[in-house]
Parts: sequence; C-alpha cells; structure tokens
Amino acid sequence: MHKSYLLIFTHATGEKTKEQRKKSGLANPLFSFFFCLLSCSVIFTVVTSVVAQAQCGFGNPALMRKMAQRKLIVVTELPSQKVIELMKKKKKRDQIPEYEAAINDYNTALRDAVAKYWPGDSTPTFMTMNDADRLRKTQTKEYAVIYGTSIDNFIIRGDAGGRNFHRVSFPENLRVINAQREHWRQFTSLEATFLEDLPKTKPIFRQNLPNIIPEKADLMLGVQAVSHYLADTTLRPRLEPYDWQEVLPRAEADMSSKTLLLRKDWLARGLTHADIKEVYPYPFVIVDAKRFNESAARGNPNLALLQIVPEVLSKKQKIVTNYLHAIIDSVTGLPLGFVMLRAEDGKDKYISEGSMKELAQYLKKRAVAK
Repeated sequence: MHKSYLLIFTHATGEKTKEQRKKSGLANPLFSFFFCLLSCSVIFTVVTSVVAQAQCGFGNPALMRKMAQRKLIVVTELPSQKVIELMKKKKKRDQIPEYEAAINDYNTALRDAVAKYWPGDSTPTFMTMNDADRLRKTQTKEYAVIYGTSIDNFIIRGDAGGRNFHRVSFPENLRVINAQREHWRQFTSLEATFLEDLPKTKPIFRQNLPNIIPEKADLMLGVQAVSHYLADTTLRPRLEPYDWQEVLPRAEADMSSKTLLLRKDWLARGLTHADIKEVYPYPFVIVDAKRFNESAARGNPNLALLQIVPEVLSKKQKIVTNYLHAIIDSVTGLPLGFVMLRAEDGKDKYISEGSMKELAQYLKKRAVAK
C-alpha cells in the first residue's frame, strides 16, 4: 500500500485500521500535525518507488541534530532539453520562455526561503541534483541536502506506490497543472536527508506542498517546516512522534487580530465573500495568487495564510486524496488552526463554506480552551 501522508507539515500515505492508527498515535490526525510522517520509501533507483512500510514517519532527533551540524546543499533545477524539444514538436515555441521562467522563479523562491528560515550556521551551497550526486560519490559525509521532488502515483497499480524522481518536474503543460490541482495524479514535496543517503534510502524529512508546481508560498511553508522540526527535535531524547499540541500553543490563537488571506483561485465555484463572512467571524480578504505568494515571502505579523495541503492515500487500484486546510502564521510559519477534510469527488481541494465553518469552530474551541 502506498502512502504519502501529509499533515501540513506532512503525512505518510496509506490506509490503516482504526486500531492500527490508535497504536501509532494517528487515530486523530491532529496528533501528528507537525510531525514529519514521511512517505515511507523503499528506494531502488534514482527514480524510486514510494512504498508503505510497517511504520510511518521518521523523526529521529539524533539524525536531525547531525543534520543541523552539517554543511547544507540546496538542490536547484535546470530546464530539461527533452521538454523543450517536446514543446517545439507541439508548436509551443512561444511557451518555452514561460517554462524557463517558471524554473528560474522556483530557484529564486527556494533560495529566498532557505536564506530566511534555515536555522543552520553554515552558508548553503546551491547546485543541481547531478552535481550533488557527483559529490555524493566522493563518499563525503559533511553535507545535508534539501531538494524538491515530484512524486507520480501509479494510477493502475495502487499498491505499488509512486515514483519519487528526486527532482521537481516542470512539464510542458505547466500553465494548467496548478489550476487543475490533480494531486491524485502527482504531488510535490520538499525533502531533507544526508547527502550520502541520497537516493538510496528514505529521507529524514518530507513536507508535501500545496501546489504541484511549487510557488513562493509553498517553498516558504516547506522550509519553515524543516526549520521548526529541526529546532524542536534537537531537544528530544528519543525517537517519538511529533505532537502537534506541543507546537500549537506557542502560536497566537486569536484570529481577531489577524487577517486571513484566501486565494481567489482556490475558492469553490460560486463561493462569495458574503458566504464566507456568514460562517467565518474573523477578518479575511480574498486575494490573487501573486499577492498570496508575496505576502508569504515578506511575512507580516498581522496576516495569516490559508494553505491547502494534500494527503495522498494509495490503495489497490484506487488513489484517494484528502486535504488539510491550515491557517499558517505568515511570519513564523506556525499553525494557528486546521481541519482535515476527507475526499469527496475532489471538492475539498478548494475553499468552501463548509471548510470555513469548520475552521471557525476550531478557532473558537481553541480560544475557549486557552
């Protein structure tokens, strides 16, 4: 069974019985909110299969401490000549500059996110995956590596899992990929591990991202997740699930003092400002993708972002995608509240009146508890 389980700051994939989930601490997805429940991977080649294991999640504090002490490599992407040739054959030459610009924007956003949020002392080195692999072959053990990766689901053979490419795929039809949000077909994650373990073993950390083609806000979210996870696990004496409740109380819960940004292109069809206001009593504003990403990059103590992160569950001949709707502080990246919405014909990948009502109820309960 393939699992790509992501609770905003990850989920590992796969279906478990209620009893199994209770034993692993996952009976309620809230209990593993910030824990990096990695997509449990068994890696055979550079293009790997992500396959379910008996356990889900890797949060070994000892490994994270070592990672913090190492020099950091951040993997950047290059345009694919194969994709460019394909675009030429399909008479899409006019879209080649857009394709190249998308990759350049990704690299810039990743650099900015690492510069802003990476907690390590060393200055990161940026290189392509091919260059990182050549360095790995020298058998050095001085480096940790962060990289984006696309994971394609095996649509027919659900139990077989998915292919982890260890690089971000920028397809020739990138104009429509993020708009369609078909995470059941493909999703993108930010992963971190030791250089010598790439790509032969499962990563130390994985964070699924809201968009298939990562944008600024996605990469800020991913790097913030690595940063918080690393900082907090250094205090832990042994391997154990990351309890979201140990993180959540540190974030300001009063949304009456923050304005929540909602992406216009993520609104369910027909949903209006008035509809949301009827069920969500706190300040909010509907913005375009550009302002959403810029706000994530700048950070503003008066703003929060509503991120929608996929949880991909692969069962035999069936792939189910649930979505975590999470309110994220735009400065700290800490969660202020969230709800997990179960798959229902893909409707939960959008902001709905129902999802906003559930978020409001969650925030009210937290305010009372506090």
